[in-house]
Amino acid sequence: NQTGIATLFNNLGSIYYSQGDVEKALDYYHRALQMEEKLKNKTGVARALNNLGLVYDNLHDNEKALEYYKKSLAIRREIKDLPGQSTCLNNISNIYHVKKELDTAMLYIREALGISEAIHDETTQAYCFNNMGMIFLNKGKVNLAIANYKKSAALAEKNEDIEVLAYSLNYIANALFKEGKYSESIVYSNQSMAIARKLGYPEVIKASANTAKSAYFKLHRPKEALEMFELEVQMRDSIINQQTKKASIKKLLQYEYEKKAAADSVVHAEAQKVKNAQLTAQQAQLKQQRFQRYGLAIGLLMLIGGFAYVFKRFRVTQQQKKIIEQQKVMVDHAYEKLGEKNKEVMDSIHYAKRIQTALITSEKYIDKSLRKLKQY
Repeated sequence: NQTGIATLFNNLGSIYYSQGDVEKALDYYHRALQMEEKLKNKTGVARALNNLGLVYDNLHDNEKALEYYKKSLAIRREIKDLPGQSTCLNNISNIYHVKKELDTAMLYIREALGISEAIHDETTQAYCFNNMGMIFLNKGKVNLAIANYKKSAALAEKNEDIEVLAYSLNYIANALFKEGKYSESIVYSNQSMAIARKLGYPEVIKASANTAKSAYFKLHRPKEALEMFELEVQMRDSIINQQTKKASIKKLLQYEYEKKAAADSVVHAEAQKVKNAQLTAQQAQLKQQRFQRYGLAIGLLMLIGGFAYVFKRFRVTQQQKKIIEQQKVMVDHAYEKLGEKNKEVMDSIHYAKRIQTALITSEKYIDKSLRKLKQY
């Protein structure tokens, strides 16, 4: 079952991604993408593309992440996958926010929020409110930022989504500090840190510790401020190690990509050589076949011409033979006529001779009779 295998690849990618094994996550997501494309399963293709975007987003490769997110969004618009559209729009908004293109980021997040509200997807709504809060904060609209963060925290708590809740509480603490509400800021920072410790999220712990440290300094509580500073440094080192690992993975991926691209280039060049050789051989074969066809045609024409000539000569010979036979008949007939004439002539001669002979006999008889008469 190839559909099941594609889903399995996607799930394995997600498992490795959650474990921080980015290289294997990318490998399985790419496998899932290839299989889903082969199966022409657009929903699966969109899911794999979004997952690849998440990995590159985590590697801070914004352009690559944006590329995959937008491809996923295009397919989800095509198949009218509203929850998927909301997720992609949220992710795209985050990238533009990181790129400090705040107005563009706000356009995408408002669309994402509108869709998630229409389909009653409170989990995505919580993400949207957090993202809108961050955009407002960067625009200097602190009150609007806090209002959106609190909406997110309320939805996360309602749906027991402690991951989103940890981030929301940290964002509220940071915004309150900017407003000068230091004690209230520390309350939210501590709540966020408690959840982040359970989840093992060093980035959230570091951010909350940083906010609390600053608030303690403002309240002239150096001991607590120092504790928060030490915790912040500890989490920072942990994050640096993770970032170093990510950077190494990114370089490895780049190396693998370049190596594959080079290999593909060589393979393509070799394939082109083979293709050119095949084309040359094919052209030579076609040329030879053309010559053979021309030779055959010429030979056939010569043969037809030869037959025509022989037939013509045969007809001429037959005509001549017929004429000769006619002439022979005429000659024979003339000869017969001549023979008949000769016979007539000879008969006439013989008849004349007989007449003459007869006459001569009579003359002799007369002469004899005359002499007898003279004796008397």
